[in-house]
Parts: sequence; structure tokens; C-alpha cells
Amino acid sequence: MIGEFAARGFDVATLDWRGQGLSTRALTDRQRGHVVSFAEYDRDLACLMAEAQRRFQPPFIMLAHSMGGQIGVRGLKHFGALFSKAVICAPMLAVNLPIWMRPVAGGMARGAAMVGKAEEFAPGGENMHAFASEFETNPVTMDRRRFDRNRAIIRANMDLMLAGPTMAWFAAAKQAMAASWKKGFAASLPQKLLFLTAGRDVFVQTLAIHKFALQARDATLLHIGNAKHELLMERDDVRAQVWAAMDEFLRA
Repeated sequence: MIGEFAARGFDVATLDWRGQGLSTRALTDRQRGHVVSFAEYDRDLACLMAEAQRRFQPPFIMLAHSMGGQIGVRGLKHFGALFSKAVICAPMLAVNLPIWMRPVAGGMARGAAMVGKAEEFAPGGENMHAFASEFETNPVTMDRRRFDRNRAIIRANMDLMLAGPTMAWFAAAKQAMAASWKKGFAASLPQKLLFLTAGRDVFVQTLAIHKFALQARDATLLHIGNAKHELLMERDDVRAQVWAAMDEFLRA
């Protein structure tokens, strides 16, 4: 992706969020994604923006995916005119839980954290690493070449591997997502927005993203039915649709 942006004349600044990639992990067990509040991620974004402003001339364009999409919409509100546009890919505005669990999941996670289970995996979290599965059952991409590439990168450096979130992380995520749905939040974002969604996404609620986009002041939406969560690591035919939409959006 960085190479593709560079070929289009863009400079790129990026980071590994705390608890991911080769950034510092909060817990001794590196497999547990853990924060107490998404304000921790807000500080990471602020650090990135301070560095970007030292090196490059604003305004900037944001590309954010999944959890980064949740952090990103918060950043769009906070940083305002520093960003002129944003591409938000499969953002975590609502997680894809069973319907019966949606109203109670946040309370359950907060309760677990309060009784000393804050650092325990959220249910199923220990098995969530997408590249630990076989290609046929993986939940993120239908592109075998890119799947094998990413799995090989992780196997070459196991410090990159991350399983799933803790109870505290999930409670913090629910609180962050709830803030995104406060009345007027989406409409208050001043930037031009492009939302990308996948029809076979098992991680985030696609319909919630569509609803958010409808509430935004200036938003375009591309939905690709036969695609999984990692749209930027999908098959070439899917990525061609994504890049066509992004190229048009970035030129406008």
C-alpha cells in the first residue's frame, strides 16, 4: 500500500499502534491486545501527527482500517483541518456480535474487568489471530498469495503475532464505539469521507458503517459484496475496485 501511494506521488507516515506489530505490548503475554481506554490510542495518533507535521506540509489525508478506523474518526474530530479527506476501511463502529449479546457485551466486559479479569482474553480472543488459521477458514482475505505472504512474515518474526483482545480492551472499545454514535458526531466531521465495506466481513457490522456514512456531512460509500474484512489485502479484482474508488476520491 505504501508503494502504491508513493507511485501516486504521496508521502506516507504510519505506525504500529501500541500492543500491535513491533510496538510495545502492555502485558507480558504478547498475544493479548490490551488497553484500559482508547485515549491511549488517541495519544499514539497525536504522536504520529506531531511527527508528520515536522516532516510534511498539511493538510493530510487519512487512511484508516478496522480498529484504526475507530481511532481515526476520533482523530478527524480532534485534528479538524489538519485532515482534508479520509478513507475509512471497514471501521470498528460496531462489532459483529450475536444480536442477543450486543446490548450486554459491554457491561459483561466491564464487570469482568472489575472482578480482576481485566487481562483475561475476551471470549474466543485466544483463537482470533487470522493468520494462524488455514487459508480456507481464515476470516480476513480470499487472496491466497497475500495470506501466505503475511503468514510467512509473522512466522519469520513471531513478535509480530497477536491473538485477540482482553476484557479491558473490549470494554474500552465498547465505550469508544458508543461515543461515535452520540447525536451529531458523524455530521460534525468536517472532512470529505470515503467508506469502504465488505459483504463477508465477520468482524464489524457493515450496516452500522452505512448508517454512519449516511449521517456524515460529506461521505461516499463503496460496498464490495464478495470480499472479506481486509479489503486492502484482498484479491486483485477487489483491490482494483478499491483503488478505482480511492483514485477518484483523492482526485476530487
